Amino acid sequence: MASRPRSAGEATSRRVPADPTPASVAQPAPITVGLMGLTDVFVANGAAIVITLVVSAVLGICVAGFTSQALAARKRRRAA
Repeated sequence: MASRPRSAGEATSRRVPADPTPASVAQPAPITVGLMGLTDVFVANGAAIVITLVVSAVLGICVAGFTSQALAARKRRRAA
């Protein structure tokens, strides 16, 4: 039995969605590829990088905590 021709607007379950990026567009490399290329930088400055990240995280958490406490105290003062 011959299949009937499909109209342009008729959906089919066998359609594969088109690739949103054409093959000619260069895809970015995963971050690990870039990190592997910087091995000498991490060996030379690894401790400084880790210390900087930890200090930065602690400062960010402290600033967020103090800000939220100040805003909560301000809200309590206005409510009283």
